[in-house]
Amino acid sequence: MSKQLYQGDVSIIVLDAKKAKDFLSKATFKKLPKKGLTVAYGEITGHNHTIVAEREADVEYAETEFGFILKVNSDKAVITHQEHENYTLGKEIYFIGRQDEYDPILKFRQVQD
Repeated sequence: MSKQLYQGDVSIIVLDAKKAKDFLSKATFKKLPKKGLTVAYGEITGHNHTIVAEREADVEYAETEFGFILKVNSDKAVITHQEHENYTLGKEIYFIGRQDEYDPILKFRQVQD
């Protein structure tokens, strides 16, 4: 997997734990719910981007003002969407957030799915 993926309007970025140490230390992690975690809803389509753990994977998440931090500690997690390719996320730490786009009139705004 490359260091950054896109699933529609969502960015998935692999974090370097050493470089992101201060950022990670401020986060409060929770166990990923069995039903999964929806990280973004499509304003136009009503679809969603949801993270689910494979089998009994040890997956934790923290919500930040910018998006979510996901720690896949064992096995794998999958980010799903009704219209986009599903991505398998291996044992890494990820930042998952909405993409921004530049509009000359509105300046920066979130990409809408």
